[in-house]
Amino acid sequence: MINTFHSNHGPTGYIALDHTQQLIVLTFRGTVSESDGNTDLDIVLTPIDDVCTGCKAHLGFWVYWSDVASQASIQLRNATTAYPGYKLNVVGHSLGGGIAALAGTVLRTQGFILDIVSKATPTS
Repeated sequence: MINTFHSNHGPTGYIALDHTQQLIVLTFRGTVSESDGNTDLDIVLTPIDDVCTGCKAHLGFWVYWSDVASQASIQLRNATTAYPGYKLNVVGHSLGGGIAALAGTVLRTQGFILDIVSKATPTS
């Protein structure tokens, strides 16, 4: 089972099942377009007090997550209900790593138990 979700920026990520490892994986892709590059550069900090009091997040990443949060949360709730023994991992690379970190944090406040794995691309 793979469920994709989309933002205003285009395809964003998907939820997949790994029956061998008993994992549900929420994944976010890295930068692939000019729009994504603009999201990466939107570094103004924005308050996210509904997640944690006094916390701030990278505005571009926050807007990106906010665009897909409802879709992803519903799909994750369905997957974790269907596979209650499976572990949940939230993963991403580059742009997706930033989104994964925010998404995982928000999802934890919604009661999901999960691991966050993000990978940034090193610069030279």
